[in-house]
Amino acid sequence: MHRDRRWVGTGLFVALAGLASPALAQNLFVVTATGNGNTVTVGADNIIDLVDSAVNTQDQFAQFQSVDTTFALNYGGIADAITITKNSGNTQATLTFGPTGTSRTFNGTSQDDLQNQIEDYLKKDGGADFTAFLKAVNAQSVIAVSDGNPNATTNRMANWSFDHFGFSADQRKGYLLKFDFGGAAPEPAATPAPQGGGDDGAAPGNGQDNGMSAPVMRRATAGFQVYLGATAQTYTAGDFDGETATIFGAADLNFSTRVGLSLGSFIGFNTVGDADVFHAGITLGLPVRLVLPDDQTPFTWQVTPFGQVGGSASEDIGAGGLIIGGGVTSYAAWHIDDRWTLAMANQYSKFEGEKLTFDDFEIDPGVSQGMLKNALRVSYRFGEGGWYAYGGAAHSKFLDDASVDSWISPSVGLGYSSQAGSGIQIGFVGDYGDDYSASGFRVAGNLVF
Repeated sequence: MHRDRRWVGTGLFVALAGLASPALAQNLFVVTATGNGNTVTVGADNIIDLVDSAVNTQDQFAQFQSVDTTFALNYGGIADAITITKNSGNTQATLTFGPTGTSRTFNGTSQDDLQNQIEDYLKKDGGADFTAFLKAVNAQSVIAVSDGNPNATTNRMANWSFDHFGFSADQRKGYLLKFDFGGAAPEPAATPAPQGGGDDGAAPGNGQDNGMSAPVMRRATAGFQVYLGATAQTYTAGDFDGETATIFGAADLNFSTRVGLSLGSFIGFNTVGDADVFHAGITLGLPVRLVLPDDQTPFTWQVTPFGQVGGSASEDIGAGGLIIGGGVTSYAAWHIDDRWTLAMANQYSKFEGEKLTFDDFEIDPGVSQGMLKNALRVSYRFGEGGWYAYGGAAHSKFLDDASVDSWISPSVGLGYSSQAGSGIQIGFVGDYGDDYSASGFRVAGNLVF
C-alpha cells in the first residue's frame, strides 16, 4: 500500500504537529508502542520520520502490524501528549490529546476508511480540538516554536519592536542634540537625523561647562535612514542546548521632529537538538515624539503604536503557523547633562494565531498571548567624540499561560554616533529565566541620508 494510505500516516503526523519540549536529554520526540506483551521505545529529533515508522509499523515497530497496539508520544517531557490505540485489524482507533483530555474514537470498514476518517477530523471537524491542544502545549514547553518562551515567535516579534522603538531607540535619532553650557542656543542643525529619541550621539559641548547651567540643544528637522543589525546566542532550554541568530533591519522616515514612519523586518533561525526552526516577521510603526528636549526641559518622550505579522516553520518539529500582533512602545529619556542619559522603555503587545486554509486543511498555531516588556538603560558619552558606553536590563513577561512566564535580559556595550546621526553599536545580550538561559552578542548600525 502507498505510504500515504497506511492506517493513520498523514493523520497522526498532523495530530503531532506543533508540539515542542524536551522529552529525553538525547531526543526531542519519543514514541512508545505496547502490544501483545511487548514494548518498544524509539526516540528521534525529526517528528516525520519517527511517526511514519510508528504508525505504519515499520522498522523497530514492525512487530505491531497485526496486533492490538497503543502508541504513546512523549513530546519533550509531556508524557502521553498524544495517544492512539488501534485494533489488530486496523479498522478501529482512538485518538486522545493528553494535555486537554479530548478523545475521539473512529470505526472504519477498512484500513483506508479508518485513515480517511482520522484525516478528515484533524483537517476539518477537529480543528478547534487541535488548536486547543497546541495552545496547551505552548504553555508547557520550554522550546515551543510559536509561543510561551524567549525563543518563540511571539517573543521574537515583541523583541523587534521593543529594541527598535524602545531599548535602543537612542541609536536612531529623530533630531540631533548638542549640549552647550553657559551660552546661547546655536543655530538649528542642517543635517537630517534618523528616527528615535536620541542622546548617545549628541555632539560635544562648547567647552564652557561650569557644571551648573542647563543644557541648550539644537535639532534637525527631518530625515531618512536605514538600520541593520544581528544577534547571535547559544541557549539552554530545559534539557536541551541550541543556537539562535536573528538578522533585522528597518527603513525609517521622519516627516518632522515630531512624527516618523518605520517599516522593518527580521529573519530568525534556531536549532534545538538536531531540529531546525525558522522565524520571520514584519513591523510597521508610527513614532510620535510627544516631548522634545530644550534648554529648559532636558527630557524626551516618544510613543510608538505598531502592527506586526509574523510566523514560523519547522519541518523537523512539525510546528509553526501565522501570528498577527500589535501594541505600543514608550521611550522616555532624561538627558542629565552632556554625558549622561537615563532612559526607560515600556511596551505592551498582543498576539493572536491566524488560521490558514489550504487544500481543505486548516492549521492554527494556537496562540492568544499578551506580553509586557520594561527596561532601564543608562548611557555615558566619552570626551568630545562620538563614542559612548551603555548598559541596562529588560524584564519580559507573558500575560497568559507560558512555560517560561518571565525573564531578565541584561545588555551592555559600546557605540559610536556621528554628529549627523549615523553610527554603530556592539555589545553583550542575555536572557535568563526559569529553565531557560541564553548569552551572546548584538551588533547594529544605522546610516542617515
